[in-house]
Order: sequence, then structure tokens, then C-alpha cells
Amino acid sequence: MKATRGRYGMRTIDGRTVGYFGGIALDTSDRNEPRWAHGRTTLYAVDIASNKPRVAARPAPEDHYRDWLIDASGAVSVTLDIAETNGVWTISTQGGLQLARGVDPTGDVSLVAFGRAGSSVIYRIEDDAGVQRWFEVPLTGGTPQEYLRDVPVERLFVDRTTGNLIGYRTMEEVPRTVMDDPAQQSALTRIFKAFAGREVRLVDWTPGFAKVLLRTSGNGDSGTWYIVDVARRRADPVANERPEINPEQVGAISQVDYTAQDGLGIDGVLTLPPGREAKGLPVVMLPHGGPAA
Repeated sequence: MKATRGRYGMRTIDGRTVGYFGGIALDTSDRNEPRWAHGRTTLYAVDIASNKPRVAARPAPEDHYRDWLIDASGAVSVTLDIAETNGVWTISTQGGLQLARGVDPTGDVSLVAFGRAGSSVIYRIEDDAGVQRWFEVPLTGGTPQEYLRDVPVERLFVDRTTGNLIGYRTMEEVPRTVMDDPAQQSALTRIFKAFAGREVRLVDWTPGFAKVLLRTSGNGDSGTWYIVDVARRRADPVANERPEINPEQVGAISQVDYTAQDGLGIDGVLTLPPGREAKGLPVVMLPHGGPAA
């Protein structure tokens, strides 16, 4: 089992930016010696300008842990509660309506986001083999339905002002970035086309999608960050990850598929040294570090 900490989004409330974070509260009854009371997460709302926190949700009871979704108004809208003793988990609205329930002894259940229209909840379950399945259930109740079934998703894009899902990026051989809003999808299609031949990743965006932050890499590009003005169709580089590596020093990059000695199919990325014939070269092998979140 794991206590849930981390970041729960940013919201604009009465013109002020508020960040929501999970943290461990200390027992301050003795002001001279605050002490650890328990490891269960408290949800805090932090006024970013003043750095003043307030409690947005109390910690779970003993032998439980919780996860939350914050709506556009800054209120806790949905709570996931997991019992550490038997793995029973429930997802409920703030009004007490139970949306989903199950048993997972390892506690690998978490809330992801609100659905595209903000009228549903998306949650994730990971099995013992590490396979993740996502489900969507209406906020008004109903039968959960599997979400993005058979789509290998690398990242979800969530609107930080509402907590609603707005798109995703796939883990296919040629990754796709899929946005729910047709205007956003059209803008990204044009932008990505302008960087043809390079891998382009959407990193962040301003409200209304007026500007987007991208990272590019690939042949002749060791890692560059751009701010794109969508309306003006202008891309300005803002940072180079490796400024001392010139484009002509970046070797050709390609994907390779091969069969291991035990017959397992493996894919990898091959980078060839510039200015050398691709024959009889020494090999530097960098093993993959494994999936991480």
C-alpha cells in the first residue's frame, strides 16, 4: 500500500492562483517540538501568491489512504478511499454517491481526471503484471466503461483550470498526439508538420491554447524547446538542452527491431556516429531503465 501525496492541480479562484498538494501534517501541540503524527496524506490548498496553505481535505482514517479530484471551482468533487487491511476501494462524490467499488489487495488504484466534458470520472487500475486499465463512470452514477481500450497511452493531457481530460499521446512506433478539441488538434497538426523529421512533444500550453511549449529532438537536434504562438504561427526557440553539441554533431537516429537469444522480440533506438560508415562500429549499449511514472 502507498500513501498518496503529490500535486492535484492548479485552479484560479476569485482571481487568485491556488495549488493543491498532498502532504503530511505534523502534530504541533508542542510548538517547541513538532512531531510526526501519522503518514496519511492531508490535502492542502496553497495560495501561490502568499504561500499560505489551508486544509482542503482531511486525511483518511487509520489504515486507509485517499486520492482526490478537484473541480474547476477548487472544491473536492470526487474521493477515492482504499482500505489497507483488505484492499476494498470506493470512489464517491462529495455528496456521498458511490460511483465505483472493488477490491485490490495491492492498492494500485488511482483517480486520473474528469472526463472530457467534466461530467464523468476516469480512474486507473493496475494488475499484478503491471498492466494498467482505465475506466470512466458518469458523475451521476452508472456502470463504469473501459476507457481507451487497446490504445497504448504514454501521457494524458489535462486542463489545469478544470481538471478535465483534453487529449492524450500514444506509445505507438509513430506516436500520435490526439486532442479532443478540433481547433487544438488542427493547430497541433500544423505545428508538428512544421517540424517534420523530428520527434515533437507537446509539453504545456496557456489557457485557451494561445501558446504551446514544445520539445523537439532527432536527427540534427539534441533537444530543443520552443514556444509557439498558435495564432501567429510563429515558433521561437527558448532553450537548447545541449548547447555545446552542434546539429552536425548529432548522429542519425532510427528505430531497430531485433530478436533476442531467447526468441523475445525487442525494439530499440540506434544512433550512428556522424561522418562514419555504418560498418564494423563498436557498440555502446544503454539498457532501458524501465517504465516509471
